[in-house]
Amino acid sequence: MKPIFKDPAVQAFFDENGYVKLQLLNEEEVAKLNDFYNTLNNDHVTEYGFHVTMDNKDTQFVKRVINELESVILPKANEHFFECKMFTGSFVVKEPRLNSFVPPHQDWSFTDEVDYCSVTVWTALSETDIDNGAMAILKGSHKFFPFKRASPSPGFKSPFQAHSFELFPYMELVPMKPGEALIFDNRTIHASPPNRSDKPRVAAGIGLTQKEAQLYHYYVVPGSDPQMLEAYKIEPEFFFEYNNRKLYQYQQEGRKPEGYEAITLIENEPHILTAEELRDLALSSGNRVDERLDQYLRGFLEGMRQQQEQQQSQQREQKNDNGHTGQSTSEPVKRRGLINSIRQLLNI
Repeated sequence: MKPIFKDPAVQAFFDENGYVKLQLLNEEEVAKLNDFYNTLNNDHVTEYGFHVTMDNKDTQFVKRVINELESVILPKANEHFFECKMFTGSFVVKEPRLNSFVPPHQDWSFTDEVDYCSVTVWTALSETDIDNGAMAILKGSHKFFPFKRASPSPGFKSPFQAHSFELFPYMELVPMKPGEALIFDNRTIHASPPNRSDKPRVAAGIGLTQKEAQLYHYYVVPGSDPQMLEAYKIEPEFFFEYNNRKLYQYQQEGRKPEGYEAITLIENEPHILTAEELRDLALSSGNRVDERLDQYLRGFLEGMRQQQEQQQSQQREQKNDNGHTGQSTSEPVKRRGLINSIRQLLNI
């Protein structure tokens, strides 16, 4: 794979671990992006506590944000990279809510990952730590799976989706100061705990790859069984128009991105790893259990359990008021219901 960093030591660390943390923006540049974010009308925000400006329905809004991030971040990033191009960008926001938890996942595939590398440059615009949803990385996980990663989510099948929560305690939390950037390979598994502070956690993320690399987008063919992926050659303007929210809607309607011809068709029926296989894979790359993340995960699941029980209690009371008799639910059914509720809430 062609190197992307100018500094050989940084490149070596990145190749081994799948990420690196660097100082990127100064205080003035951080303030400029925070001020810009505060002018935005974020009408894409839902009850879910995590959101990105890319999901806004207004194409001009998305383009305006991308252009602003490009003007501030790209020149500073290119001080560290060989000449790169930016293909997308977004403010990445965690509201102070329990449901702002982001489970372990990988980003989409954006280019030919045999010869080139695509990365996210995730820049903190405020101090981040375990209490407000700092990023967490599963080091070495960019080497785990060779498959293409497609839109939309939910919908795309990955080998670890059934037990993704099992990976969270093995991740490395990366606290950051304003202006620091976490740069990670888009194959690297990453996540973040809930924001339990009293303020939104705002960051800025841009996608980069080598300037000469061809961009691709992979999309799950609606209704395909076995699951099939179409690959399209794209330009950065693709992401002005298409985001995960729109692609998910298209998927539900049986539609495909308009104006793009598939250049290849790929079958995607991965072996779904067991929880034990996932834990062994994490350990094989030198990851160990972080007790803080384990406790946060337990706290999140307990909070979700209490929320579900409260909802079920309200439903039983309503049925009783209507003359129905409430019945108890078995523990296995309760557990399945809890996991399904979590997946629905987190859109996974």
